[in-house]
Formats: sequence, structure tokens, C-alpha cells
Amino acid sequence: MAESEAVLEQVLEWIEEHIDLEHVRQVEERHRDVLYCRPVDRPPVSVACDPNPQLPYFPYAEGFHDRAKMMVNELVWPFCHDKADAPSVASSLETGDDFPLQIRANYGVTIIASLFGAEVVVRDGSMPWVRSIGREAVVAALDRGIPDLHGGLGGRVMQTMDFYREKLADYPRACQAIHVTQPDLQGTFDNLHLLWGKDLFVGLYDEPELVHEALDLVAQTYSAYLDEVRRHTTEDIGEDCIAVHWGVLRGNLLLKNDTPIMISPQAYDQFVRPHDEQIFAACGPGAIHFCGSADHSRDEMLATQGLTTLDLGQPEMNDLALWYGQAQKRKICFMRLPYPEEDILSGQYRQQFPTGMQFVTTVADGAAGRRLMDAVRS
Repeated sequence: MAESEAVLEQVLEWIEEHIDLEHVRQVEERHRDVLYCRPVDRPPVSVACDPNPQLPYFPYAEGFHDRAKMMVNELVWPFCHDKADAPSVASSLETGDDFPLQIRANYGVTIIASLFGAEVVVRDGSMPWVRSIGREAVVAALDRGIPDLHGGLGGRVMQTMDFYREKLADYPRACQAIHVTQPDLQGTFDNLHLLWGKDLFVGLYDEPELVHEALDLVAQTYSAYLDEVRRHTTEDIGEDCIAVHWGVLRGNLLLKNDTPIMISPQAYDQFVRPHDEQIFAACGPGAIHFCGSADHSRDEMLATQGLTTLDLGQPEMNDLALWYGQAQKRKICFMRLPYPEEDILSGQYRQQFPTGMQFVTTVADGAAGRRLMDAVRS
């Protein structure tokens, strides 16, 4: 047995010992309730904190090349940065929070771009990136159509997911409680930006028809790959909801729209929304994520057919009250919303957003997380 697999078994044994299946059931029910805007005793709160010092983890670059190390990191500390960015299975078992237990094949934003031949770059201490193939290579890709879904990182991602499921199968409680979720597949515009490069923004004005053709191909590829990769997940938590990216959404997928926050509302409506709707029409409803401020394109985004859930990476940069009010009118809810610890402790979060919202907050360590959750429950 490889040393990394021995470490993985050590972690899984600790997790198996600490899982409370009844607590897991209650957490998932609370998430489903807020996604359908039902009354809840309190909205769900997930806690991100530094890992238990007794549990091992590896530098991200090592995990990228070793699926056992990647699984250890997903269970203990997904990003391995200087501070916690997201909850983990291990931190949740320590804090008793409302994190829906889940892990993913964490190859960053690179997966769809790699199918088209983009080179993946991994450096120590950072998430992977891709080298853009450029406009001419994008034009050539249009002639070839949907690429091999097992090319690039495509097949490796699914093999990693299968490895997760095989390892979890030996631990009955962990297997029931921990969901293997979709990887990060980005979105139509984000993926094309990774492939084309910064000149894509010029193309919006100079070659709009070509941009649409390329976005159409990316959307077709996304839909085909999602259909393939979902067969390797254990994402379902009932009532047409899935666990994904440290939260729960209503529907089948999460589109990432970080790049479109840099374009005008008119350009968003022309280039982004139609191709997001293309994916939702092919794959079923789902969520949209963005970091930064999208206040200027709020109406255009909320008008997207098939949108059920929003994922705001930096809510402090947006008029959250307006987003919430307009979204509630459309029965659109929010997943894993970052929120200050002090506003969770004060109860302000549940007064302003009584349902339709999931929260995540960051604390120093497991002990601080336990104290916060005791306060939340009381």
C-alpha cells in the first residue's frame, strides 16, 4: 500500500468514528427546507476553520498528482492555504455545524479547458491554471466539434471520483454521509475566456458571431461532460437538490460566472444569459456563482430561465438586501453565503434572512466553531 493511501485510511478511520448519521440527516433537511423557502428553526450555518492539528494534509500540488493525497485534503482542508477558505468534513465533525458533508475531485478551473487542449499549469501553493490556446485555436476547435470527454483531465477527474467512492465503501457511516460531488466545471463565458484569453473582450465587439459560435460549442461540451461526470457522483440529497461546492443547490449544476462581472449588462444579456440558458435547458435547472460585484447585471442574471439558486462569493460587494428581495419574488435561493462571525453570533443573519439562505462563516479553530454553534443552537 502506498504511504499516501495509509494516511488516507488513518483519516477515514477518524471520520468514521466521529460521524453522527442523525445529525447528517437533520442538516440535509434544513438545507432542503431553505432551498424551498420553507420556514426553519434557523438557517443552516457551515463553519470554516483551520484543520485539527492531529490530522494530516498535503500541499495542493502533491494532491493534484496523487488522488489519495487529494482525498485526504478534501476531507481535512480542501485548499491548504494560510487560512481556512471553506468548511471540510473533518472541521464539520469537530464543530457540529450544518455543513453538508461532501468532497470533490479538486482540479480547479481547468477541466473543461483541458478537454480543448489547454495546458494545465500547477505551481506550489496555488490552484492550477491553464495557458490560453488563443483565438485561432478556438476557431479550429469549432471545426472539430465537441472534444473527447476523456481527454485532457476529463477521464482523470472521473477516475478520481470513482477512487473516492471505492475508498468510502469500506466505511459504512462515511459512505452514507459524505457526498462525492461534481468538480468545478466553470461556466460558458469563463471557459471561453480561459481558452481564448483576454482578447475575447475585443471579440465581443469585433466578432460577435464567432463568439456566439464558440460559446455554443463550450455549452454543448459542458452539457455532454456534465452528463458523463454526474454518473460518478453521489450528490443527491433528495427533493431535486444536490450537494456541490460546499453547499446545496436546487437543481443539477452550478455555473461559474466570475468573468462576466467585467462586462456590461447589455453584453451579459447578449452573450452570457442565452448560453447559460442553453445549458439549463439541456441539463436541468441549477445555480449561478460569481465573485465580485454583479449589481450592474442583477436584473439580467435573475431573468435567466432555469436559475433556482445563487452563489455569491463576495456578498459584501453587492447590495445583498436587493438581491435577496428580488430573488425571493422569483423563488430563487442562496447557497453557502459568506457571513461575518459576529453577525452570526448576534442573530442578525436569521432576522434579515429567515429562510432561502445558507450561510458559511470563518472562525479560528474547532473550539471556536463549537462555541459558535452552541450559541447558534441556543
